[in-house]
Amino acid sequence: MKIFLLVFLWMISFHLYAQDQRKNSFGVSMGIGQPVTIQFTGSSSVSGNNFELGFNYYRQLAKKVKFESGIVWHRLQLTTHSSEPPFGHSHYDVGLVYVPLFMRLNFSKHFFFHGGFLADVDLRTAQSIRNQTGLGAGMGFGFEIPISKKLIIQMIPYLNLHSFLIDRQDGLSDGLFDRGIKIGIRTR
Repeated sequence: MKIFLLVFLWMISFHLYAQDQRKNSFGVSMGIGQPVTIQFTGSSSVSGNNFELGFNYYRQLAKKVKFESGIVWHRLQLTTHSSEPPFGHSHYDVGLVYVPLFMRLNFSKHFFFHGGFLADVDLRTAQSIRNQTGLGAGMGFGFEIPISKKLIIQMIPYLNLHSFLIDRQDGLSDGLFDRGIKIGIRTR
């Protein structure tokens, strides 16, 4: 089911490729960051880092508006530190694949804001925390600079809240929230 969902969302995000080619662009991005908070019961602090690698698709909708999508592999390693007895810490390693469904607003020649939904798919088989398959949200402010007639480099500080809409039948809340910076290159 997870693989079907991932392939379905990926196909939707690229179906516009068959349209007018001048409005499409593609890119790759890489990001690093750290968890901001994680809503575990009894957890007082979190430390760790994350890494992500993505293939991106951009579709021009209007002069200053673009649709952004793609597929991103996201790995998060974190440690929670307990403030309640028994005091201690727990280590977690989370691997997600997500499809961003973002709208992008260019508010100047080089600066933009983007935000929207993340369709998260948790591909882990052994899960130390709740399955993270669900719907999340993300946003970022970035800038881009042309480096040639065909290529643009971009840098985007971002915030992502993964899987805030998942079924939590037991009342536990362990959604992942991270921040970081992405660097990417895309076609014009």
